[in-house]
Amino acid sequence: AGFADYEFRTEAGAPTFVALPQPRWDGAPLKDERLVLVTEQGLGDTIQFCRFAPLLAARGFDVTILTRREMAPLLSTLQNVTIETDDDKVAKEPNVRWAPLLSVPAVLGVTPDTVPADVPYLAAEPARVEAWRARLGAGFKIGINWTSGHSDKPHFKRRDIPLASFAPLAALPSVQLISLQKGAAADQIAQVPFGNKIMTLDADMSADADFFLDTAAIMTSLDLVVTCDTSVTHLAGALGRPVFVALPVVGDWRWMLGREDSPWYPTLRIFRQAASGGWDDVFARIAETVRLIAN
Repeated sequence: AGFADYEFRTEAGAPTFVALPQPRWDGAPLKDERLVLVTEQGLGDTIQFCRFAPLLAARGFDVTILTRREMAPLLSTLQNVTIETDDDKVAKEPNVRWAPLLSVPAVLGVTPDTVPADVPYLAAEPARVEAWRARLGAGFKIGINWTSGHSDKPHFKRRDIPLASFAPLAALPSVQLISLQKGAAADQIAQVPFGNKIMTLDADMSADADFFLDTAAIMTSLDLVVTCDTSVTHLAGALGRPVFVALPVVGDWRWMLGREDSPWYPTLRIFRQAASGGWDDVFARIAETVRLIAN
């Protein structure tokens, strides 16, 4: 029911996708027409919902994802899906039906029990995996990410976690913390007492670089990812990597309510705040869980 109501998002604010001039797809079978799925909203949304493209391709659709250029290399690892980045080119093509990517679940009538959750559905480049694996060293390797990078927006700011809250993880023996954080929040590493226990990597640092290629390769060699609710969560889940996500007491809709698992990602475990603003209990539980699985 929520997915049907989600179509109201274009009335509640400016659409985050560019509508194509061709007819919009309503779920009907297509004959000699290409189905173009237009990405929208954040990078995490694209990673989460791109899973529907290979599902539709397996049902016989000729599927293209229209996305920003920087996302094309990662999305190119989807099976039997064409990736396009030129909006104008696609807008001029005949025999096209299109839909916003996040409208696909409503069209298909997806429920929590029917979410397609076969992972991994994205992959890292083997050469990058080998190059990064040699640099990561020994120990139980945990990639960490603590802010969303959108701290100017109140609903994102609630997801952010002070790096100091990760102290119980840093205190565990034989654990190697590896920063997956980008942007200004990475400066917190120099401000915490355990900063010398966090490995920093020059990965995906350029704003003009292909998104996530290094991060995906690094994740493939990690034992665990511990993160706030951001695109890192979705990348780890899409790669089929073990991931713990720490959520505020009121989490985003996609994580539902009152559960520690997610129908979207079989390898994900949710740790929720018991009260607003309190991360100590969350990370005490995360650290105890890691202690049990790392030994």
